[in-house]
Amino acid sequence: TNPAALETEFPVELPLTDELVTYTVWGGTPDSTTGMTSQNDGKMWQELQKRTNIAFEWNHPAIGQQQAMFNLLIASQNYTELIFGGPTYYLGGYDKFVDDGVIIDFTDKVDLIPNYMARRTLDAETIRQTMTDKNRICFFNSLRATWQPTWISPCARGDFMEDLGYTTEDIQTYDDWYNFLTDAKEAGVSAPYTPGVNTTTTGRDVYIMNGFGLGAAQWYQVDGTVYYAPAEEAFRDYLELYRQWYAEGLIDQDFYSRTTSTDIEPLCFNGDAAMSIVGYINIDRYDMQTADDGWWTPIRVPRISEDDTSRLYAGNTSNRTSNSTTTITTACTEDKVDLILRWQDYLFTYDGRILTQFGVEGVSFYYDENGEPVMYDFILNNPDGRSITAGLHMYTMHHSTAGMWFEWYREVPATMSDKAFVETAQVWDSNMEDPQKFPGNLTIDEANYTEYTARFNDVETYVNEAVVRFIVGQDELNDESWASFQNEIKNLGIENCIKWQQEAYDRYLARDLTVGYTDEQIEEYNIGEY
Repeated sequence: TNPAALETEFPVELPLTDELVTYTVWGGTPDSTTGMTSQNDGKMWQELQKRTNIAFEWNHPAIGQQQAMFNLLIASQNYTELIFGGPTYYLGGYDKFVDDGVIIDFTDKVDLIPNYMARRTLDAETIRQTMTDKNRICFFNSLRATWQPTWISPCARGDFMEDLGYTTEDIQTYDDWYNFLTDAKEAGVSAPYTPGVNTTTTGRDVYIMNGFGLGAAQWYQVDGTVYYAPAEEAFRDYLELYRQWYAEGLIDQDFYSRTTSTDIEPLCFNGDAAMSIVGYINIDRYDMQTADDGWWTPIRVPRISEDDTSRLYAGNTSNRTSNSTTTITTACTEDKVDLILRWQDYLFTYDGRILTQFGVEGVSFYYDENGEPVMYDFILNNPDGRSITAGLHMYTMHHSTAGMWFEWYREVPATMSDKAFVETAQVWDSNMEDPQKFPGNLTIDEANYTEYTARFNDVETYVNEAVVRFIVGQDELNDESWASFQNEIKNLGIENCIKWQQEAYDRYLARDLTVGYTDEQIEEYNIGEY
């Protein structure tokens, strides 16, 4: 990490304008449980308007329909001036939307955003992920100010471990997992391993796949080469293990039908599950809600041998960017473009970070004895059962809105146990080797994008169905059926999809990290060393 990226600070004079200026914006829908009619009801947004003299007229898409409504907005050509969203909305990539006259390229205006330009020099990957293949700076990406340890991974019932004679050190390999799950089954646990939501309908359990060298459920890369997990021979090894565990009743027999946490958590709380995938933020709640005074303990992702290292691509922060972005559309006039660029830059100052991430001092947070901001417990541990997500929407800038300088630890209540905050990171990040996560904003070449989308959708539909059939025993898994599976994904076009993803990744690596920086800044931010 480049220290100058965090330490450099350029002053921003407030308010940004003498008279109130209003922008139309699409996105940023508040959580449905907040009772907010728009983000303007949020305490942070109200304070931000007071400080900057910038207001917003919101067009909030319905939750669950964001992509469809985004497509309608673009098709209408009646754009809002700003769009708060993420890279997945921009089908074909940001360059296509610049070339089509939807959003603007502000590479030539980076002198107006010096704080953002400093923050994005955290490392080479951050610079790459905040620009396009055509070396444009045309969106503001949320950036993580601090590195976050793995936030979700396997946990086991600690009381079951104690009763069955296991410690954390005893549950490290696939054989260890098998032994513990078998003992739990024999002790009367009906669904010993209850997978997490990210596995439920597809059967691709990244936490179990990882030990076989498979980095993700779909795309991953190792040392610059792109792979599609189900096309690898190691995926068969994973399927054979998962299928065996399922046949022996070690895996929840209805895992494929459990699509939400409310389908999974009752199994964890009532003693039906001995292992599951749990977020660190939920461990204390799991302990409180588990029957018979049961408790949960973090355990390692399984490996073939204790000496094996892990390159887990799920549940950890292997890059500094997140999925919240801001783009400025061509509906925004030139004078308003300059003003909103300065507004965005304020969000990447120290004061802007404190306001967006923690809200207003004395209202939503306080400073502890070490001078660190801490959210009030009524937001993170609401006595009326309001979710953390809802509380963050009401009092801060939620990470589903504008590009911001994001702080993950704001979600950590002062009452969080050391087990949840410290032990999870120590256990889950042990034996971890350079997780090389596949970038989220790769751009398939425009000439191939439509065909890629159609082919890959067909591949994924087939794989999702076939994998579950293999696991539950509906289809045999042998040399003939495996060859048939591989032939079918080839017939559906996976080889071209891999080729196009590799080309996209190669273009990503070739992005010019020096764009937008003077020679002096390149030296100051150590960009030349990247």
